[in-house]
Amino acid sequence: MLRRLARDESGMTMGLAIIMIVLIGVMGAGLLTFVQRDLETVVEVNRGQKALEMADVGVQEARRQLIADPVRQHYDRNPDNDCDAPRQRKGEDWSPNTGSPGCGSAETAAGITRSFEGGRFQVTVECYVQRNDPSTPAGAVPCSNAETGAAPEDADPRRRSFFKVVSTGLYPDEEGAKRRVEAIVQRESRPLPLAYYTPENIDLNGTVEVSGVSFFAGATSPGRGSSTKIGAEPDLLLGDWSTSSPSTSYVPSSDYNTLPRGTASTGFGAAGRVCASNNTTGCKAPPNGTSYFDSETDISLVAKEDPEAANETGTISYPFDPAARPDMELLMEEAMTIGTYYTPSGGSFSINQAVMDQAQTGTSTPVVFVDFQGAASTGSNVKFDTDYDNASAPVVLVVRNGNFDFEGSNGKKDGDEDGQAELRGVVIVEGDGSKTGSYKAAGNSELAGFVFADGDITLTGNARAESLLRPDDSGNAVPTDFFERMLAFNRIRLWSWQEVYQ
Repeated sequence: MLRRLARDESGMTMGLAIIMIVLIGVMGAGLLTFVQRDLETVVEVNRGQKALEMADVGVQEARRQLIADPVRQHYDRNPDNDCDAPRQRKGEDWSPNTGSPGCGSAETAAGITRSFEGGRFQVTVECYVQRNDPSTPAGAVPCSNAETGAAPEDADPRRRSFFKVVSTGLYPDEEGAKRRVEAIVQRESRPLPLAYYTPENIDLNGTVEVSGVSFFAGATSPGRGSSTKIGAEPDLLLGDWSTSSPSTSYVPSSDYNTLPRGTASTGFGAAGRVCASNNTTGCKAPPNGTSYFDSETDISLVAKEDPEAANETGTISYPFDPAARPDMELLMEEAMTIGTYYTPSGGSFSINQAVMDQAQTGTSTPVVFVDFQGAASTGSNVKFDTDYDNASAPVVLVVRNGNFDFEGSNGKKDGDEDGQAELRGVVIVEGDGSKTGSYKAAGNSELAGFVFADGDITLTGNARAESLLRPDDSGNAVPTDFFERMLAFNRIRLWSWQEVYQ
């Protein structure tokens, strides 16, 4: 009896076990189905998020492109003007145009497409119609046949220009989630005159000849020198410094210095004092309010909080924003891309013709960046002793944690035996203002451009610029918007950003 009950009980247990196994199997299958569906949902959400990230990367790349090439006509609906010198497009066509690549470019699709971290983004950039379009006075670049409509603000494109960026992100690359972003980007231009600037001191000594370039110091600016010459086109050479008879070829881009000066000669400005030559007993200032302006002249030099604001009575301001700092990280990245980023440990580094030739291999502004490593030292120097006379592509030379020497004893190019070092572009010397950051020029050196140095500026040779305003060896003349395409002192801001659902 007991054995029979045991057998019956084990049979019931076996049946229950089988039923439980079946139930667990059914529930497990359902659970696996739910888990699989949840995983697929998570994967799809992740793909969508990744696609949105791809689209945003496209917007950031477009911002970088506009820093490298801000010429508005390169982003309109008229491909025929992309090849016009001196603003010829050198790189890819980011505009919405299709089928008309031009300028040697092989693209036929709208905008550009890039693969990135397993995904892909496709971007177009288009300019907005702004004030002065389509009449485009001197200095303004047209935006032809744009479909973007009017810009979100009524701004002069010579100072602020607007662009519409449309970026589509895909993840994974070939087939997957797709997200689209539309953004408005604003570019702010910071015009620069042909000038030297330092927040420290400027010292001109020896037999200096100054012609066609001005000097501005945040502390003092001793105007020492036995020979000073007047530039050929003073209103152009002095940037926005007004004169009583301004050059007809110069169109002021702001309200800087609306009070006419008494003379059209080269200018010296200092937040402290401008001192007469060979004065060892004190600071004897030159005539008040003519070519020299400091803290004690009748018309005093001031640095305005808002560079575009009108001047107060009895003041004159810098023809640029002295507080503006160049984007050093962007310049470093560009130099790395070109192959002209150097990191010497110290000592002397020479910028020769081979370095300058390499700097011109990129598609945007030529940049040479010398980044001295280690502690600041007065012995860390960059020597420039060659020629760079390319009017259509002015260069940016950057020295960080070192000093810059501009010499003209050996500069020779294309059979030019005058031993004169020539340079068109911007020189930036960043340092502590004591051991590093200084700029020195000796011998026959000519700069057509702008110098920004954290330390003292010393000239014992010549400072001439007007001869470099002529066309270069290829016949290219310096454009009226000389610094428009330069990376150093321009800024890109995101005006608006929104996702567009299709």
